[in-house]
Amino acid sequence: MRVDSASVTLAASHQSSSRVEVSERLDAWVGRRQQAADERAPSRSVIVSDAARQALDLDKVLAAKPAGDEENKLDPKLEFLKALVEALTGERIDLVSSSDLATGPGPGGAAVAAAGGGATPDAGFGLEYDRTETRTETEALQFEAGGTIRTADGREIGFRLSLSMSRTETETSNFSLRAGNAVSKDPLVINFDGAGASLSSQRFRFDLMGDGQQVDMPTLGHGSGFLVLDALESGQVTSGRQLFGPNSGDGFADLARYDSDANGWIDEADPVFGRLGVWTPDAQGGGAVSSL
Repeated sequence: MRVDSASVTLAASHQSSSRVEVSERLDAWVGRRQQAADERAPSRSVIVSDAARQALDLDKVLAAKPAGDEENKLDPKLEFLKALVEALTGERIDLVSSSDLATGPGPGGAAVAAAGGGATPDAGFGLEYDRTETRTETEALQFEAGGTIRTADGREIGFRLSLSMSRTETETSNFSLRAGNAVSKDPLVINFDGAGASLSSQRFRFDLMGDGQQVDMPTLGHGSGFLVLDALESGQVTSGRQLFGPNSGDGFADLARYDSDANGWIDEADPVFGRLGVWTPDAQGGGAVSSL
């Protein structure tokens, strides 16, 4: 075969995009936390006393640190939160990095763990900060080639090639800070589908501590529920006192007190077994309660 002439056309297109979404929530209070009715008000006003203004002089707080202080490397927003907590409590806050945790607990770590079994005293203030950052990148590439080859004997041979490639990458990072009375006290969760417990994006109001104060809580992912006591007959969970862990900070210790035969298991031999249930709340705080 002899090629007399040829014509080739090439076409390519490339598209890419990057999007970053950031969601932040900050809630701070002194004394008792406001009721849910106050939080649903259309607007809020905060009155800061002169003493608080002086205590919260961030320029003085930041300028007092030595130039070589490792805390100068903190994110400015985290630095602000640290200064805010220090101003509310009058105590110095020492932040621990992941590298510090990798080297093991420091002096006094065992004493803190041993003292954690009791009830947590009222700190007189609370602070909640949540930040979620989602970064999404998309890229698409299309390539096309086509042509015609003409031979000396008059034949024409056509060819065509197309290639399409695309990718999407999403990365989500979450950061939460709790201080004072807002420190997390997680109740026990049971998972019954083998996929591991998870939280959903829906939230509901609930009296977690059993003190009449409604707090914001996330609902659980599919196949998970809170272990509850004495809710099977009514089908309702009205207080965190029916859960295991919110008040003591140790849900397993709360549950272990019902191990009547002291065999390390909560089973049908224990009278409490028939009183236990699994609560799967919904966005309204209701949901369903099922038996074990």
